[in-house]
Amino acid sequence: MISTKRGTTDYLILVTVTMIIAVVGIATSVIIGTELLDSSETSQSFESLVFNLENLESGISNTTLFNLHEGYYLVSFNNGGDFEGTEKPCKEEITNPQDLCGNSPCLCLCKGPFFSIISDLEDICIDDPIACNKFSDSELSFLDKTCPSNGVLREGEEDAVVFVSYERLDNTIYFCEDNACVTVKEQLLASNFEEEIGTYESCLQNTGDSKCELDLDFLGEESGFNIYPSKIELIDLSTKSILSSHSIETKITHVAEFSNELAGAEAFTLYSVEITEVVGVGDVIDTETNTYTYLSPFINGDLNKNVQIRVSPTLLVKDSQMVIVPYDYDFSNVQEDEAFV
Repeated sequence: MISTKRGTTDYLILVTVTMIIAVVGIATSVIIGTELLDSSETSQSFESLVFNLENLESGISNTTLFNLHEGYYLVSFNNGGDFEGTEKPCKEEITNPQDLCGNSPCLCLCKGPFFSIISDLEDICIDDPIACNKFSDSELSFLDKTCPSNGVLREGEEDAVVFVSYERLDNTIYFCEDNACVTVKEQLLASNFEEEIGTYESCLQNTGDSKCELDLDFLGEESGFNIYPSKIELIDLSTKSILSSHSIETKITHVAEFSNELAGAEAFTLYSVEITEVVGVGDVIDTETNTYTYLSPFINGDLNKNVQIRVSPTLLVKDSQMVIVPYDYDFSNVQEDEAFV
């Protein structure tokens, strides 16, 4: 009797284990099948989006239906740099897959980790890139108006279907929530920016001129210039978003007479500030509003607004470098061979 019970028990265990294995096998097959289907749909949507972006002309906007499944990410990389988000919902740092993108403007579809947490996203385009597209236009850049950052980051959703709206303005493709990505005001700002930088670039290349005007009057108090060694950006100071970008070899490596305050700075932001001041003498006093140009440094990738220096919008050119000077600088003494160190 004892052996019979043991035999029955062993049989029940065997049946139970077999059923568990079968259920796990079926579940695994379903998961793998679903993953393959999700990957195929998302990849096809990515190819369609890339085709539309490659053929998008300046001033044209569009909205595309995108199958971006949960766990997948659409991310852009500009000028060979990494993606860097400054605020939620996209406060992430994602490494540029150099072997796929190089230094070109690039848009990637990447698979996130199975258990997705913020710290896991840094290497998603290194570890599991589904597809990356390098754009032939080296001047092109991507910006996401829903995401304070230096590019585009969109996360897949559970129901998979999302609408992606975008618009091209000159050399920038904006992603946004609706079909009106670029406002009339932003278009005017970008147009003035391109015209102003073109004028400045011509001056920069003219070795016979030792100073150049950089007109900030059209910016108002809401916009500014980010100045790097190899580019100048037009930015919205309130949202920190980049409205337009222009590649130009400013080669800015120092700022005259500000070495202590700006030690370690790798870039600078110029912006206009309106200040109301009391003027007059004795009983004859009044107020007037003047616009001044201020500068703050980028140190270790962050804008340090604790350092605000009033500067002249007239910039010196020395050895093909942009040199920022104090607002009260005496330009009459500038010589072509004058050195700033």
